[in-house]
Amino acid sequence: MTTGTTAQPTAIENPYYTHEFHGDYDLISLGEFALEEGGVIPDLQLAVATFGTLNAAKDNAILVTTWYSGTHQIFRDVYIGPDHALNPERYFIVVVNQIGNGLSTSPHNASGANAGIAMSNFPHVRIGDDVRAQEQLLREHYGIDRLALVVGGSMGAQQTYEWMVRFPQKVRRAAPIAGTAQNTPHDFLYTQAVFHANSRSQWGSRAAVTSILDILAIITRTDTRAEVLKELERQTMAFNDYLRRPGVDTDRLQGLVANLQRLRTELLGAGSAYLQPLRDSAFLAAVRHRSSIPGGSCEFDLPDFYFWLSQTPDVRETTLNKWIAMLRPLCDSIAELLWLTRQGGRSRRETAVQGVFHITFEREKPVQLLRVAVPADLGIYPEISGSHYRSSVRFVLWQGPEERPRQAQQDIPFEMICCG
Repeated sequence: MTTGTTAQPTAIENPYYTHEFHGDYDLISLGEFALEEGGVIPDLQLAVATFGTLNAAKDNAILVTTWYSGTHQIFRDVYIGPDHALNPERYFIVVVNQIGNGLSTSPHNASGANAGIAMSNFPHVRIGDDVRAQEQLLREHYGIDRLALVVGGSMGAQQTYEWMVRFPQKVRRAAPIAGTAQNTPHDFLYTQAVFHANSRSQWGSRAAVTSILDILAIITRTDTRAEVLKELERQTMAFNDYLRRPGVDTDRLQGLVANLQRLRTELLGAGSAYLQPLRDSAFLAAVRHRSSIPGGSCEFDLPDFYFWLSQTPDVRETTLNKWIAMLRPLCDSIAELLWLTRQGGRSRRETAVQGVFHITFEREKPVQLLRVAVPADLGIYPEISGSHYRSSVRFVLWQGPEERPRQAQQDIPFEMICCG
C-alpha cells in the first residue's frame, strides 16, 4: 500500500498584472490581515497609486476604490488630471487596488508568506475587508484620519457605500458611481453568473454556465452593442449640455461623464466580434441545446460537460472568468445606463382605488421605466402592465404559495416614479 500527498496550488506568472500594463504603483504591506469570514491573509499587500501632494493639515485626501477586474489605470487615464473630475493640483488622490484584483494580493500572485493561500486556497474576501484594509493603509501609512472624498464605480461604489456606514466620521463626501448598496433586478443575471463562477462547486459552475447562456440569449438577439454605444454617446452629450448650465453640481456631472466615456472606450475596445468566441463555442452550444430538455445535461448526454465539471475548481473558474470577462464591457455599460434611467424620475404619492391605478403619460415624454414602491408590511405586491404611453398597476394580496393570489379591494397608497 502506498500513500501520497496532494500537491498544493502555487502562484503563477501573469504578465498582464505588471507595471508594463498598468503603470506606476507601489506595493504596501499591511502585515497579517484577518478577514470577516474567518480567513487570514498572512501578508496583505495593497497596490497603491497616488497623485498630487498631501497638505500639512492632511485634509485634502481623496480615496478612489477600484471595481471588479478593474485597476487604478482607468481612473488615472479618465478621471485624474488638472482638467478632469479629480484635480491632483488641489487634492492628494490615493487609488487603492482591491484585494484580489490582480495587482494587490490575489490568488495568482500569493507567494512567499502567502504561499499557503495561493489559487484555490485563497480565502473569501468581503467588501468590508477591502474598506478596513483601506482605512488601515490611510491611517498607518499616510497619517490620514479624514477624507475629503471617497469615490468609486461599480464594485468600487459598493466600497464607497461601506465607507459611509462603517467610518462615517472619516468621510466628508462620498460619490458612488454606477453602484448600489444591494443588487437590483437589472444586474441580476450578470451578478448571478459572477457569484456562481466564484462558488467553486460543480453545482456553482453549472449555474454559472446557465446564467452566461441566458445572457447570451438576450444580447445576441439584436446588435445590442451598437445600441448601447449609441445610448452611451447620447447620455454623454446630454450631460455635457447640463455642464454648461448654471447651478449644477459640476463635480458630480464630470464624474458621470467620465464614467460614461470610460465605459464607451472599453466597449469600443472590445471590438464588434467580442462575443464571437462564445457564439462559436461548440461546447456552449451543446450545453444550451441539451439544457432545453428536462434532465438533458446529465453525464450521459453531455460527456464533455461532465468531464469539464470534474476538473479542479481552478480550471473551471479560469474558464468561467474568461467568458465573463468577454461579457463585462457590455454588461457594465447596460447596468450604468439602466441605473441612470432608474434615477431619472421624481417620486410622487398616489392611491390605487380598490387596488387599481391607471395612468396616461404625455406623448411627448414617453416613459422608459415605471417604479412602484409599497410598504412591505401590507402583504401586497404590484402587477404592472402597459406601454410607453399608458400603464395600469394592480395590487395583489399574497396568500402563500398554496393559494391563488387575489386583487386587493381596499385603497392602496403607494409611491410611483416615472423614469424617462
